[in-house]
Amino acid sequence: MAYKPQAGAQMAAPNVIPMADIMLVLLIIFMVVTPLLTKDIPVDLASAQNSRDMQDADKDDAIVVAVTRDGIPNELPPVETLQHVFEAAGVSNSSRVVLYGERLNLFAARAYFTLDYLGVAARVALLDGGLEKWTAERRPLSTEMPQAKTTTLVVSPRPEILVDTKTMRDFSQKKPGSVALVDARPTKEFTGEQLSEDVAKAGHIPGAKGLFWMDMLVSRQNPVLKPEPELRRMYEQAHAATGQPLVTYCRTGMQSSFDYFVAKYLGYDPSMYDGS
Repeated sequence: MAYKPQAGAQMAAPNVIPMADIMLVLLIIFMVVTPLLTKDIPVDLASAQNSRDMQDADKDDAIVVAVTRDGIPNELPPVETLQHVFEAAGVSNSSRVVLYGERLNLFAARAYFTLDYLGVAARVALLDGGLEKWTAERRPLSTEMPQAKTTTLVVSPRPEILVDTKTMRDFSQKKPGSVALVDARPTKEFTGEQLSEDVAKAGHIPGAKGLFWMDMLVSRQNPVLKPEPELRRMYEQAHAATGQPLVTYCRTGMQSSFDYFVAKYLGYDPSMYDGS
């Protein structure tokens, strides 16, 4: 699920498919999608907003991939909005999609979670190391703004991967080891030594284990995932077990998206606390 480019590989190769960088509410995405793994179709979502379907839609709905709901930022917008956004980007059910971005792939992980919520993540991966690794290795970059060709994307929403506050409260009261609650924030925020931004109380949800998302990377300078056995040990230490609930959370659902992705990468069946 995490793609590692070979040294000297070119972006146009069929299995090297940089896709997305999502910046919260504003959609600033640069995509390359390969339908049927046979032909590269570079897509820029900002340009795709000028397509006929986008012109017929409400502008705000067309570009929103995360919304503030009941004072909580980074919530998922309606399924129809997300479906329209990815269709306008040229994503279809036969597309092979590789996500990448800055900020050590944090936003790319959020894009993965969104596509998994839509039930279309089976052919989606993250570029291991993201844009930072790509540029550090002096791989080619393009300033081209390719046009998108609107496609049809049949989605199968998966509301079960969203955990609400009541369910999270119930999980926090369960017997230790029967559920894994994974806090993706920095260690000092988990322990309560430091307040999370815009959070009034210090500490973490009872029963949770801390697994800071950046700790799963080799380093900031080499932001690829650590070896699978090491990642698996980290999740096992957080009480992750096959067949048992595993819920990631953070402050607003961004950092926990990375923990969610890695959990999927390791073969777990995670969900995410939607009220993080």
